[in-house]
Amino acid sequence: MKSVLHRPIAARGMSLIEVIVFIVIVSVALAGVLGSFNLATGTSADPLVRKQALAVAEAMLEEILGKDFTNPPGGFTPAVPGNPTQAERLSMDDVTDYNMTGAWSWTVRSLADVVNDIPGLQLYTVRVAVAPLVFNGVAGQQVTVTVTSPTQPVALVGFRANSTL
Repeated sequence: MKSVLHRPIAARGMSLIEVIVFIVIVSVALAGVLGSFNLATGTSADPLVRKQALAVAEAMLEEILGKDFTNPPGGFTPAVPGNPTQAERLSMDDVTDYNMTGAWSWTVRSLADVVNDIPGLQLYTVRVAVAPLVFNGVAGQQVTVTVTSPTQPVALVGFRANSTL
């Protein structure tokens, strides 16, 4: 008959080495999980910034492509062609008025006009390049709008054909 005081070795629980190994494994796994949470939290605002930059670029491209292909009779011409100012933006009536050949850009004030400021948009800048193209014998222009945000630039390209043939 076996004594109650003598239990088999397998029934005595975990040894100190097993407990230490368990703690090390759980610590490494927890550090990995917390590291991924930290990375996800740190970059969670980036999609918002990119979406705002994309909205600014889309609004500007839509504004430009909605203008005439060429300067209408008696139309507006920037004071310094190739270097239009933001104040001249309200008077621009054709696609080439927006062309920025100088090494500068506009600070974004709002999406629709240059009068009312939208807080936060001043962190973005807009640069526009207009280049002449020919589409199967039809004159056209390639418009590239680049919006630089606090994290990365976003560029959109649109095309405007001469519809007054």
